[in-house]
Amino acid sequence: MKYYLLIIIAVLGTVVPIQATQTPPILENPLVVSNYDNYGTGSTRIVDGNGGDVLLLAHAPNGQPQVLKNVRLNIANFRRLHIKGLDIELDDPSFPESRAIGLRTSGSGGSPLIEEIFIEGLRIENNFIQDNSDAIAMFWIGTAEAPVNRLVIQNSRITGVGIAGLDDGNGAHPDIMQFQAEVFIKDVYIENFTGTTMYQGIFAPWDDANSPAIASTSAPNWHLKDVNISSEDYSTHRLLVFQNEGGSVADFPVTSFENVYLSQGQNHSFGVGGAVVHVDPTLFDDSPYEFVSAARITGVPTPGRSSIDFAPRDKVGIFYKPGEITTILPAMWGELKNQIEP
Repeated sequence: MKYYLLIIIAVLGTVVPIQATQTPPILENPLVVSNYDNYGTGSTRIVDGNGGDVLLLAHAPNGQPQVLKNVRLNIANFRRLHIKGLDIELDDPSFPESRAIGLRTSGSGGSPLIEEIFIEGLRIENNFIQDNSDAIAMFWIGTAEAPVNRLVIQNSRITGVGIAGLDDGNGAHPDIMQFQAEVFIKDVYIENFTGTTMYQGIFAPWDDANSPAIASTSAPNWHLKDVNISSEDYSTHRLLVFQNEGGSVADFPVTSFENVYLSQGQNHSFGVGGAVVHVDPTLFDDSPYEFVSAARITGVPTPGRSSIDFAPRDKVGIFYKPGEITTILPAMWGELKNQIEP
């Protein structure tokens, strides 16, 4: 019997947890939201933190977590935001809104009151049916003098963004995550993340001084670990955009990649190519990541899809329990044999 067990384990491997490195913030007297029907009607729900901490949980109007369908959440004026196990799905092609989650201050011009954004266990499924709906968009977050300390997105899954055949000509720009209109953040952590798109992935260019997408008085840091983002259409644009052509390389974000996979549509003129950083501007629209310079980058994304789903559907959203995301690592026969045999 023990040898049958030995064979099974040796073939399947060992189940181990995928550990995220970031811990949630400590909230002070937070506004806790688990029934979004109390925050609006129609396609939009507005949660105003009124300058305090906010905890967003899965939609549970009757105490039982459920998927929140065809609704945009607009979250504003918070100090610390913690999103945990929220589950949003878009399955109506006529959905009129342009994003699933919008994070912002009350108006134009950044606000220093936002200190931290922590997202875990999030699931957004757009089902590839809407041509202009971002999954997450951020506007007017922090200021150059008081940037947000930390943005964390971990143990999360955002899939089905965009529709086939989109290009820049029609003004439709659905992204997995889009940072725009003066977003100032010190450190960004994206870990244990799965994303699929037909248009664009993470769009956070270092823009000009009039509307910096992500910047601070010192260069921010991007940390990507155990990330799998894939293109599902030949016309998909870039999967990662962190820099801006014409900007000062000395001010570009310091970016690290660890176990990051990018799979671009294979019908592009250039595609991924080798596991290298593209610095040729003629490749920008067809390469999976736009790096003007590799000088402030450590690690390189791996072309193709990972065999590991870093955020499986049954471990995120309404099923989310921290610490339960696992993977199977190949087992060593001799090692296991020594462990099982007396």
